[in-house]
Amino acid sequence: MSEGASYAAGFFWALKNQLFPNIPGTNVLDGGAHFYGCYETSDNRWMALGAIEPQFYSDLVKKLELENELKLSDQMNPDSWESGKTPFFRTVGNLCKILQAKLFFQAMSFISF
Repeated sequence: MSEGASYAAGFFWALKNQLFPNIPGTNVLDGGAHFYGCYETSDNRWMALGAIEPQFYSDLVKKLELENELKLSDQMNPDSWESGKTPFFRTVGNLCKILQAKLFFQAMSFISF
């Protein structure tokens, strides 16, 4: 079992400079990207978003009706992540759990609540 754990951890260790090259909180998987994180909803619950792949990000942006505010081509541009959080906070913050379930039923985007 310990061999398997070290093998699995080896992936992250080998790619640490690609996955986490910057200051904590500014990378894709540690809260820097607006498309991978947790957002508070209108009913004081939390919604987790995980749309790293382009097709999932595209679906997420369409479901949240943010096509006019976010460029799909800027998804992996770290310079656009901070400004991308504002529309996500606003839109997801206006959703309650029931609306989330209706909106994301059979969606390609990954969410949980």
